Amino acid sequence: MIENINAKHQTISSEELMAWRAEKSDRLQGDMRDAMDLTDSRGKAAEELGLIKSSLKNAKEDKDWNEVKLHLDKFIGAHGSDPCFKELIPELTTLRAALEPQAQKPISIPFTNRTTPQPPKFVAPDTVNIEVWQDKLQGGIDRVNKSDQLQLIHIQDLNSRVAQATQLASNLMSSQQQAMSAVIHNLKA
Repeated sequence: MIENINAKHQTISSEELMAWRAEKSDRLQGDMRDAMDLTDSRGKAAEELGLIKSSLKNAKEDKDWNEVKLHLDKFIGAHGSDPCFKELIPELTTLRAALEPQAQKPISIPFTNRTTPQPPKFVAPDTVNIEVWQDKLQGGIDRVNKSDQLQLIHIQDLNSRVAQATQLASNLMSSQQQAMSAVIHNLKA
């Protein structure tokens, strides 16, 4: 990248400087794009957690747990591998399992050696458990929001670095141009 003009001086050509700026900008903009995609994903996750929380509240009143199951399945499927939710996913999986009908013991038929199977029975979570789940979901929403705020700061930093790299390259090119103009001016004189 550095050309030897003579043994005393070294300089970077404008083309090399522009290539460096382009490479740096491309890398930083790629990082910024990834960070923005992550922020978008986490925003959707926070919305989905809010839907689970509100569907829990509705289910507490109308005893219809299907909407809760649907939102839980969607969230676990979409965000199960996200490290941001590594503590919440097992909790949500436990909640999801609690919303399934539980197997019952078979009934013994008197005076015979036979038993008859019983259909699975659904036992709805009690009010205290629902409030605990809602608190856990709110904690998950709060963690996502904090992570999102940190990610936005990271995006601003990346954007600032792109601007700094562009400004540095512009300043160096301007200095080179001024130096070349001064040399040409001195040669003419």
